[in-house]
Amino acid sequence: MSSLIGRQVKHDVKARLTLSSSGSSGGEGRRTHIQVLANSLVASIFILLHYRQLLAREKSGDANRGCWSYGSDLLAIGIVGNYAAVAADTFSSELGILSKSRPRLLTSWNFRQVPPGTNGGITFWGTMAGFLGASTIALTSVVLLPFCPVGPTSWSGKLFGENQPGLAGGNGWGLQEKAAWVLAVTICGGLGSLLDSALGGWFQASVVDSRTGKVIEGNGGTKVLLSGSHIKKDGNGSRRVESGAGFLDNNAVNILMAATMSVGGMNTSLPVRLSRGLQSWKTSFAMAPTLKTSASSEIRKAIDDVTVDTNKIPGCVLVVVNKDGKTLFEHASGRKGADTQAPMTLDSIFWIASCTKMIAGIAVMQLIEQGKLSLDDADKIEDLCPELKTIRILKNVNERGEPEFVEKKNRITMRMLLTHTAGFGYAFFNENIRRWGQPFGYDEFSGHENDILGQPLLFEPGTRWEYGVGIDWAGTVVERISGISLNDYFQKNIFQPLGIENINFFPSAEMKKNLAHMHQRDANGKLRERDHLLRRPLIVDGEDRAKTYNSAGAGCFARPAEYCAILATLLNNGTSPTTHHRLLSPQSMAEIFTNQIPQFPNFGRQGILAAKPDLTNPIPNLYPQPAEQPQGWGLTFMLTLHEGATGRGGNTGWWAGLSNLFWWCDRERGVAGLVASQILPFAGECPQLRIERGDGMSCVEEDVG
Repeated sequence: MSSLIGRQVKHDVKARLTLSSSGSSGGEGRRTHIQVLANSLVASIFILLHYRQLLAREKSGDANRGCWSYGSDLLAIGIVGNYAAVAADTFSSELGILSKSRPRLLTSWNFRQVPPGTNGGITFWGTMAGFLGASTIALTSVVLLPFCPVGPTSWSGKLFGENQPGLAGGNGWGLQEKAAWVLAVTICGGLGSLLDSALGGWFQASVVDSRTGKVIEGNGGTKVLLSGSHIKKDGNGSRRVESGAGFLDNNAVNILMAATMSVGGMNTSLPVRLSRGLQSWKTSFAMAPTLKTSASSEIRKAIDDVTVDTNKIPGCVLVVVNKDGKTLFEHASGRKGADTQAPMTLDSIFWIASCTKMIAGIAVMQLIEQGKLSLDDADKIEDLCPELKTIRILKNVNERGEPEFVEKKNRITMRMLLTHTAGFGYAFFNENIRRWGQPFGYDEFSGHENDILGQPLLFEPGTRWEYGVGIDWAGTVVERISGISLNDYFQKNIFQPLGIENINFFPSAEMKKNLAHMHQRDANGKLRERDHLLRRPLIVDGEDRAKTYNSAGAGCFARPAEYCAILATLLNNGTSPTTHHRLLSPQSMAEIFTNQIPQFPNFGRQGILAAKPDLTNPIPNLYPQPAEQPQGWGLTFMLTLHEGATGRGGNTGWWAGLSNLFWWCDRERGVAGLVASQILPFAGECPQLRIERGDGMSCVEEDVG
């Protein structure tokens, strides 16, 4: 009832202040289909384009979990900007005429007063009404649009209840982001109303009845005709032009304004991106780095100097790439093994051990994007892996070798599995697991499932960090959801889309022919060849292959350059720079590179024991950095939160493989690489190559530009 009364009041006011082109009083005439089309045409085009875009994403497997990430999807921004501008124009013109003050012409040099209804005429309250109209669209969009949530650690997520499992950090919408959105859309819409007034003042003729001084409105938004009978030479005709050139009618002005503000509204994504932080913006738009010629020579010399002596490092490969997928540096040095004259080449195949973990993390995040998994849903994990519901904690092993077990209280989530906080360990890093496994022992590299999935917990889930088999469990989850082996999943969903042919859990005959030899450094420092640690995948076939456990924690063999194709995809925010296939969405990438365990800032300084000295040396500190700097862990790998001593950028992801391989992905500087060797025990070969603090990797990290 109140709306009808308000509409009638406005009708009466407009009827009193304006005339129709037929000569009768003004007022609310019926809207024609032309007027409706003029106000909705641009938005309709953008909606159809957006629909086509969404269909293309779905077909390519790039569906974004049904939510809209922060600072993305320009067409959606254009659509909302269009509606905001049209609403502002409607509120401004229809409610502004109720203002008691006389409008002033926006396009005149002296801002002169004009009759009510003049195109280009504005009042203070009419302008405010326009911004009010735009704000209604902005606020409505916050309620109706499927914004990606922020994570459970965000204060704004807690405030607004957006603490459901899923994506956190990076591209979620919290209070600050939504407030910025409402402000940007309101400003965009209000400016659209002013633009409509300016366009009308310049290009649309406002015709005034000379006798009454009232503006004449054309029916259906069309032009008001001026014939010879209306205009006399002495200037005393029945109609005169108050302002405007008369090139366009009201409908054309509306279309021009809507198109301009839709495209202009897309630019609101720029402050949105900037307000989120320059990191992702720099990652998306920065020029890919290059490597100085002098640095290439230094790196090559540093590697060749140590491989010339087979007792140091018989052979190794270093490959460095940028975000465009271009190879900045690649060099194979030395021999495939200490006992062979066969040279190491860029086609050599390495067991990459724990470098496999990063690939497993990509697989998990793909399933999360598809809505099949969640980072924090313990129910889902226990449904898929009921063993984790009843698994117990190995508290101690006494001098007689008798274990003491206690029941766990906390439930295990995928986030815990990917961050090594679920409670698992490794037999070669933990004395309790090693002793409990006696006299048979635990061998995580046997290829038998029980050697990994049969291990107990070491501590209450979520209460501390310890490196272990958690990511193997994550890989088992991927298998049970997908219904195929982890190797098949990797091939279909990660390797083939990137054009990768030489990464596999079970090397082909050609890969085996190029396999680098495994080495053992004895306690006296002498290096010798040894049998391969992960032998079973190299010799099985057929039924035996199907029975071999696909270890997400350490199972892959790879050619270094092809592993770097994955790193280049991470640099390029989840999309391959060479095949243009998107493995992960930008918000998933942001999540992967977000520190997941800020509550454990010194996890890497707690020291890791050498429970099996033939496999690893003691590790007092995972990465050398000032004691006051916190350490970080993303989803499957360590994060250097601050700039490193070697020149690496902040928030660089990196990890290693047991046979002394090291990869890093510096998204801030746009450079990534892999150093590959095949020497046990772990953590003993860095001084040989000086890859972290000397001539090797530091040259790469300091000299890109």
